[in-house]
Amino acid sequence: MRSPIFVTTLLTTGISSVFWLNMDAACAQLADRQLESLTEEDAIALSGFSLPDRSAAQHSLSDRILSNRILPDHTPANPVLFHHLNTSSPNAWADASRELAALNHSELNYAAFLDSRLNADSRVMMSIDDILNASVPTSLSPLLVAQGAAIAHTPRMNIAAVESSPTESGPTNSRPANSGLTDARPRDSRLMLADARWDEFINAHDQDINLRIQPRFSAGHTASGAYTNGLTRLAGWIPLRQREGENVTFAEPRFNVDNEGHVGGTVLIGHREYDNDTDRLWAGYLAWDIRETQERTFNQLGLGLETLGDTWDVHLNGYIPLGDRNATLEDTSFSSGLTSSTTFEDNLLVLSERQSETRILREDVSLGGFDIGTTVELADWNDENGDLRALASLYYLGGPGIDDDLGWRLGLELRPIEQIVMGVSVQDDEIFGTNVLASINVNLIRVRPKDDVLDEFEAEFEVVERLGEPIRRNPTIAVATNTDVETTVTEVIEPLFNPQNGRDGNPGPYRFIHVSLGANTNGDGTFENPYNNIDDAIADAEANARIRFGNSEIAENQIIYVDASASVDINAFEIPAGVRVLSQGPPQLLNGSNDSFSTFPVVEGRLPFSAENNFNTGIAGEESGVVVTLPGSGDGDFPLVDSGATNLITMNSNTVLSGFRIEDATGNAIIADGAVNVEIRDSFIANAGERGIFLENVQGDVFLFDNEITDINGGTDSGQGILIRNTATNVEVVARDQTISDARVGFEINITNAGVGAPAEVGASQSVEIESANISNNLEQGLLLTASDPGNTQEIVIEDTTIRNSGFEGIRIEAQKVGSQIITLADSFVTDSGDAGIRVIGGTEDAELAAPQEVFLFRNLIARNGGAGIDIIVNELSPQELGISDNIITANAGDGIQAVAGNLSFLEFVTDDDNDSDGIFRNTITGNSGQGIDIDANDTATVLADIRENTLENTATTDGIPELEVVANTNTASVCTFVLSNNATTSGSIVLNNNNTGLVQGLFQVAGLNDGTTLSSNITSTGTITFLPDISSFTEPESPTSCFTEGDEDE
Repeated sequence: MRSPIFVTTLLTTGISSVFWLNMDAACAQLADRQLESLTEEDAIALSGFSLPDRSAAQHSLSDRILSNRILPDHTPANPVLFHHLNTSSPNAWADASRELAALNHSELNYAAFLDSRLNADSRVMMSIDDILNASVPTSLSPLLVAQGAAIAHTPRMNIAAVESSPTESGPTNSRPANSGLTDARPRDSRLMLADARWDEFINAHDQDINLRIQPRFSAGHTASGAYTNGLTRLAGWIPLRQREGENVTFAEPRFNVDNEGHVGGTVLIGHREYDNDTDRLWAGYLAWDIRETQERTFNQLGLGLETLGDTWDVHLNGYIPLGDRNATLEDTSFSSGLTSSTTFEDNLLVLSERQSETRILREDVSLGGFDIGTTVELADWNDENGDLRALASLYYLGGPGIDDDLGWRLGLELRPIEQIVMGVSVQDDEIFGTNVLASINVNLIRVRPKDDVLDEFEAEFEVVERLGEPIRRNPTIAVATNTDVETTVTEVIEPLFNPQNGRDGNPGPYRFIHVSLGANTNGDGTFENPYNNIDDAIADAEANARIRFGNSEIAENQIIYVDASASVDINAFEIPAGVRVLSQGPPQLLNGSNDSFSTFPVVEGRLPFSAENNFNTGIAGEESGVVVTLPGSGDGDFPLVDSGATNLITMNSNTVLSGFRIEDATGNAIIADGAVNVEIRDSFIANAGERGIFLENVQGDVFLFDNEITDINGGTDSGQGILIRNTATNVEVVARDQTISDARVGFEINITNAGVGAPAEVGASQSVEIESANISNNLEQGLLLTASDPGNTQEIVIEDTTIRNSGFEGIRIEAQKVGSQIITLADSFVTDSGDAGIRVIGGTEDAELAAPQEVFLFRNLIARNGGAGIDIIVNELSPQELGISDNIITANAGDGIQAVAGNLSFLEFVTDDDNDSDGIFRNTITGNSGQGIDIDANDTATVLADIRENTLENTATTDGIPELEVVANTNTASVCTFVLSNNATTSGSIVLNNNNTGLVQGLFQVAGLNDGTTLSSNITSTGTITFLPDISSFTEPESPTSCFTEGDEDE
């Protein structure tokens, strides 16, 4: 029986190596099946095949075509033949025949299996003739049927079928003239070659299988998000060396440009290998990335591994930054400036000074890290030329100054056709937050090879044809903009120290005893738990003084701080020595010796109980430090003290009272008797039965600031708004901004009672500065200044003060009984008094004591008073020196200036540079009811007067009464006058009268009498000065320009 046997051989080659190809499992299965049916009469030899110049992938394809499509259900049955056919021995066929013969097959048509192998040198397959002429054992020679494969030595693989018919004499070979097979059919059904599949097999092997990967270029764009600022890219994929269908070494160059025009790119070298056992691709790569940003170009080394398969892939990428990883975008520093605060803690006032320096460093930072991810095919179409894939990955990023973080990414990737890939993903991490990214990439040619055979047998080539896909990794260097804000805080915290005690000595810091009037509970005097009444606070201060100093009268450094927001009245109280009682009503400033601070005000000032500025003056030895406003002060709530004792507030040595209302005292609203150093400020006093403020024999320094006093009643010795009286003590007083009204006497300063004949050193002294006072509507004097008794002296300066609507004199200045005064009134208003505006009295008429006075009146307005503008009276042996300059004296009911010297008194209108005095100088004296200037010397009095450059006009004198007149009323009086450049335009003009009514004239000197120009410098209505009785009664002094020589001024 004739059984045709088809021997089929499929030739393939690799690109880079020469290797032996063993019998495919499908051929072994076929051979075993045929051997199972062998008889003694015939045998079927199955042909093995080998593919010259083809790859393992092509070989595998042929294997699969044969095994999956021709003999899909066959399994190997003959282990002997299978063993030998799967060896590389050239004697495999002979060995197989011998072993089959040994199995008692007496006759066997043996198959001349094709021992095809590559010759590494010639790359030439064993020819079909070599196979057919191979030696055959004689015992098996009767039958030989062979179907062989003619192998062409061309890149194409053709399958040739050779038909043979067995004869008794041996095999005969019949082969076509060419090496191709056009329509050979199997003649034995045992080959199980279905006619329907045979053409496919023949056609598939009759064509080229083209797996060569071509270079290509692509363009794409990734939208802005995360570390990309919109990225447009041009990329290439260039095979450098490839073994078709097996492996490829390739380069991926890429050029990027972002939305801001910054460029970058990648050079990547990779190698991808196909593994037939796992049917997967394995790849690794190295890459160098570069990215330009605003300030720097970053570099990065990339490396990674991947595996690609039929439905799922895995990618692992590492990113290693190279070079400098930081690029400074902004580096600015600024200071918030020094800020200060004052807060109470317990019993302390704590100062805090804080300065913050902030540096803002904004940098681009290149991030290193890795990612690992997978892609899974969800669907495919168009013979797998399109697909939809899901992707998921974890990634780790970090860099200098940026907290490392692990993020995640999920996405979908759509390939609608082979050359277009679109993707969308969402990712989240702590560095960039949550971002949605979209991308598109277009390849100019196909990524996968295009071949009809591949299309037909796509399932067998689906993995290997992915050899040319690009590496899946981040498209650019990850760069994060890191903003580092570094703030350095410098803070100094200290309690406020008392500069009068020194921060290193006792008692050191101020101790505050807090009082919150009307609080529900009574505390311990701390800020957090204050007392609710002032009595307990005073007791606390006294107890603390005893504990610390052993004496309750030395409670220095303690401040009782009163909050009166609840409007609860206070009973009368006494301030312990050394204690300050302050309310939150007015702003409260406190000096401190702290020298660690620079934001608190450092201004020149005075410490308590000091007559002059002695803080922050820069003078060596004087204290310096800070000035602090107490927290809570200035709230406008002034505690009210209105009952409980005759004198409502009693002050002791070194005490301060500030910010209280004191009303309805039956005696004195505030009294200090014998105290040393007292300060009263920012208080309101009303309706006291005797006095508003009574300072009796107070010593040291007294400060009265910003007090308002009104409605003070009282009799002959009381009723003063302020009374300062000293008998045997010395005091310095500064009174600023006092408002006093509706008292018997507004402000009285009295020094007296040292005793007649007592030595001067036992006397008292008062040095008083009154500034910016407003004294009005008082029953008697607005300001009463009296000095009497030996050794008692007053030095009083009144400036910028208004005294008006006094019932008697506006100001009364009086020295008696050897008391002495030096009074200066400047830049003030004295108006609308019931009597003289200013009255100066020295001595008592017809007495025999001397009460010296120096009174200087500069730049004042003296107007509308009920008597003379200035009324000067001197008697006894009293000397008076007066300087009256630059005043406006107008509309008074009497003379502008009226002066009368009697007894043995000495009256001088002196020119004295030491006192800035020029006599009666440059005054404007107009519109008064009496004479402009009237000076009279009586008895044996002496008058010296320099009268210069005054304007005298519009006085209401009758005809014949001069504007300016100097009169010696007795021949025992002595007069000297210097009259120069005065302007008197009314009738009567200027008259000098030397006892015109007496028979004998006294001494009357006129400076410049004989020079002709001095007298003519005066302007009068008559054109000259009138001398009475005549000019011959007058003489000229030693100096023609003044009544005062240098020696006289010194006296």
